[in-house]
Amino acid sequence: MNVSAEIPVHRALRWYQTISFRVTVLCGVLLVCLLASVLVLTRYYINEAAAEMKEQAARTDRAWMHGQGVARRMFAADAPCASFAAA
Repeated sequence: MNVSAEIPVHRALRWYQTISFRVTVLCGVLLVCLLASVLVLTRYYINEAAAEMKEQAARTDRAWMHGQGVARRMFAADAPCASFAAA
């Protein structure tokens, strides 16, 4: 029984079967996943920051409008002290 006759001595190794190619492909896939996650997290952070800025601007606008209303009531010609009496 000759075992060496059954096993081919020279087997052509294709470039896509090499370990270096597989490692390179794996690294490429992992790099794409990393960049995609960074993109998703960045978009989420920017959207949250924009929403918070809009909310803060709305609060500031409401406070400013409320302040303008108090000032109008305070300095009205017909009732200069009406706002103090109401408070």
